Amino acid sequence: MLYGVQVKIHFKINVSPVLPEKLKRLPELANNFWFSWNPIAISIFKKLDYRLWKQTNHNPVLLLTQISQRKLENAAQDAGFMKLYKDALDDFDAYLSEPETWYKNNIDDELNPIAYFSAEFGVHESMPIFAGGLGVLAGDHCKSASDLNIPFVAVGLLYKEGYFVQQIDTTGYQIENYETNDVYNMPLTKVCDSNNQQIKISVRIAQRIVYAQIWQVNIGRIKLYLLDTDIPDNNDADRQITAQLYGGDKENRICQEILLGIGGVKMLQKLGITPSVWHINEGHSAFLGLERLRHYIIEEKLDFDVALEIVRANSIFTTHTPVEAGHDIFTLSLIDKYFSHFWQEIGISREQFIQLGLDTNNGYEQFNLTIFAFNTSRQYNAVSKMHCETSSKLWQKIWPSVPPEENPITYITNGIHIRSWLYREIDHLFTDYMSSNWKIKTMEPKYWNEIEKIPDEQFWRIHQYAKAQMINELQYYLKKQLLRNNELVYKINNIDKLFSTTCLTIGFARRFAAYKRADLIFRDKERLKRILNSDYGDIQLIFAGKAHPADEFGKRIIQKIYQISNEPGFVGKVIFIEGYNLNIARHLIAGVDVWLNNPRAPMEASGTSGQKAAVNGVINFSILDGWWNEGYNGKNGWIIGDSKLYNDYERQDDSDSDTIYSILEKEIIPVFFERNEHNVPEKWVKLMKESIRSVLPIYNTDRMVSEYFTKLYYPAIKLHQKLTVHNYQKANELVLWKNKIKNDWQSVSIKLQSAKKKYDINCGDKIHVSAEVLLTENIKPQDIKVEIYYGILSNDKIISPVIIEMNMLEKLSDNNYLYQGSIEPKDSGNYGFTLRIVPTHPDLLHKNETGLIHWMK
Repeated sequence: MLYGVQVKIHFKINVSPVLPEKLKRLPELANNFWFSWNPIAISIFKKLDYRLWKQTNHNPVLLLTQISQRKLENAAQDAGFMKLYKDALDDFDAYLSEPETWYKNNIDDELNPIAYFSAEFGVHESMPIFAGGLGVLAGDHCKSASDLNIPFVAVGLLYKEGYFVQQIDTTGYQIENYETNDVYNMPLTKVCDSNNQQIKISVRIAQRIVYAQIWQVNIGRIKLYLLDTDIPDNNDADRQITAQLYGGDKENRICQEILLGIGGVKMLQKLGITPSVWHINEGHSAFLGLERLRHYIIEEKLDFDVALEIVRANSIFTTHTPVEAGHDIFTLSLIDKYFSHFWQEIGISREQFIQLGLDTNNGYEQFNLTIFAFNTSRQYNAVSKMHCETSSKLWQKIWPSVPPEENPITYITNGIHIRSWLYREIDHLFTDYMSSNWKIKTMEPKYWNEIEKIPDEQFWRIHQYAKAQMINELQYYLKKQLLRNNELVYKINNIDKLFSTTCLTIGFARRFAAYKRADLIFRDKERLKRILNSDYGDIQLIFAGKAHPADEFGKRIIQKIYQISNEPGFVGKVIFIEGYNLNIARHLIAGVDVWLNNPRAPMEASGTSGQKAAVNGVINFSILDGWWNEGYNGKNGWIIGDSKLYNDYERQDDSDSDTIYSILEKEIIPVFFERNEHNVPEKWVKLMKESIRSVLPIYNTDRMVSEYFTKLYYPAIKLHQKLTVHNYQKANELVLWKNKIKNDWQSVSIKLQSAKKKYDINCGDKIHVSAEVLLTENIKPQDIKVEIYYGILSNDKIISPVIIEMNMLEKLSDNNYLYQGSIEPKDSGNYGFTLRIVPTHPDLLHKNETGLIHWMK
């Protein structure tokens, strides 16, 4: 309105800032997630416009499109800023061209890249295409692959809505909001050909063709490629395939997994990338094996069994889920709908296809994607030692003749990308008191004894500073929540008084699933109330985390904790922070004093939040499950309960909650509030330093990825090379060998020459065992090993078995052989033993991968 005249706007103008010549390389930094783990790069974008940096969710690409021209011009004329900018570019260029890397120093071969497939990648909050721990681990895996300079390419999906943003209403109930990602203003670019034409792939899904465009994400030295179906080539339904992470029904899930697996392979082919290894990170991408099978059968003209052997040779499967209900299972009718064309195309029967993933659990025939992943891979790993034991029992049905502790599942314990999760001021502390090259010492435990050089007073001051920054961030989120919910003014004004750096702060932040037991600490509310209102000083519990949208039980736990936080005696003592994300996580793992973790063992595969806390000097207080079962050393934190597992959940919860209260009362609280003359808690700081010293050089992704390379990737590369040379000669030979073993296995037998059932010997004596082994015309002594399986008896079962290979002495008659071995128990007690035959071949990566063992009857 102008002097009573209404002016109609006919045109709108969007004016984009133009980068000054001096700052022309800013987009280069913004479009490489190297910035996310290098504080100097983050400082550049913060200094350009700190408020805009926060408003854009730390997205440097979006910041550069919205920043004022004046601020850019001022920065270009600011000597201090330009020095910082130059230093960042120097570091960036040096990183990309670094001649001395782990890979170059340890591996002589020039190898094709490892292809790493995952349904989610949590690289940074500016690219929200992840739900939680699996995605964050995948992001950290990529960062360390870059740091180690391993040839590596990652494959995923670009979700336009990603995972939900959490809000908490006035009753404490979780509300899920799906925000559309502005992919054109994220640190990623469309992949085009030399004519600047967009590259697309097509995938058959059921009876239709679905198209996907490709996006490239730069993560240091490596590339992550993402598929996106939201393009005009597709109908409305197919454009929604990549709308939400873990969204929709079973049909949408199988469509996503076909796109990720089959489409991911086709995408790499289109880009001219020939991987040396295919790493399936959880079962979502397992269908990649199908497209690889198609290639070998249709294009290389190989038989199905030979093609499968070659596909398996360099496929690696990592399982993360320790409970069967967490794995993707599809009805056979759904498999018929989406894959009947596939088995017809490659010339195999429906039965052959279904058998790859058949699960007859509870008497129903279903298709289990995890079983499919096991059957189309050659190497498999869990993500901690305890998880390996759990997974070996869970999936024993795949190798039914093999004792769980001997099946082919191995483990590589998860870690974290140190530079992504280390608080910036602790980074400076390490540099000042240890050395500037600490970043290349992350796999050298002895080096970290140097942490004792840091003065306690300085160490504690930095932690207090981290806590102050955490408080500022949490106040920001709480105010947003209360204002949105129209809470009373006094509550909003009181936020500034809720937190204190002198308070003992206990953090609990993770996914709210039933087995995580987030509400365990409230089992005896009156006792907890007394603890939180202790005479020692202020004590506070901070909770954050999301429940899956379909997990009503998890949502009720959140609501319960929120409502308790408003009860007398808990107000200001218990706080729930909504909208858990990577930014909140970074502040919590550096700013709290104790990291509480109390899942129901053994359901925690690994867990990495405690590792993130530990490297920042935050003390773990956790169940002996996942990584903590390996990481706890008796002086770097506290344990809840012991290794005993209860069948009665009520008893276990009573026992574990009592342990929490007792340790808080008798150990944690007194130690934290005990101060020296400089007001420094010396005993507490000693725990903090031990936490860093014992965890940082072991539970990091540099160690983890190097372990993947040496234990799994490299053997897979060598085996695949061996099986494919000379027109797949070795692959054909291996298939023939496996078939003859499988066909004749029921005909082999073993028996003791002596039928003696009981032996009485003295400690140190030997028992000589002779056995007759009956083989077949096809199975010869070189195809098998004969073994004594013995150990201490407990409840008539052999525990901690010892396996001794027997030697063949002579051929008794046609296909009948005499074997001999001896047992020498090292201690007194009751022992048992039996005999068995195991197939063996030089091209087996694990002695029991065939799943065949003939036990003496």
